[in-house]
Amino acid sequence: LDRELGLINNWLQLETNWKGDQPYAWISIFAFSLWAGIGGNMIIFMSSISSIPNSLYEAAELDGANVVQKFFHITLPSIRFPLLYTLVMGTIGGFNVYGQTYMFSGPSDTHSLMQYIQEFAFGSATPMAGMASAMSVMLGLIISVFSLIQFKLMKGNE
Repeated sequence: LDRELGLINNWLQLETNWKGDQPYAWISIFAFSLWAGIGGNMIIFMSSISSIPNSLYEAAELDGANVVQKFFHITLPSIRFPLLYTLVMGTIGGFNVYGQTYMFSGPSDTHSLMQYIQEFAFGSATPMAGMASAMSVMLGLIISVFSLIQFKLMKGNE
């Protein structure tokens, strides 16, 4: 992501400062976070898809189902629980962005909520542990609400 020697800028003939300018810094952090989490999710999805019996697909094919119908009526319902797990864990990971912005060393306005909580708890000026604790509890409640909504939506017609 270097402005002069970076692979993306050289391939696309750009002069973009991916680490120093907004919104490019947040786009880069999002892309790296997505890239870091996609491997584990891919293993979960590959193992759950490989556990679906081929007889279900063969029966659907004999009944005249096309690829899209097989996906929505066989594959997606069969991987519902791994999909729920990855969705909830991805949401929790999306709220807990700390290391990505800390190690990225972008502009000074590239701070996440977790960094604000850490600054309130252990800041250089006057630490306010009570404020950091309150922010952490509120973040936990928000994550819990999002997770419950996802559970309700994924439970669907069961």
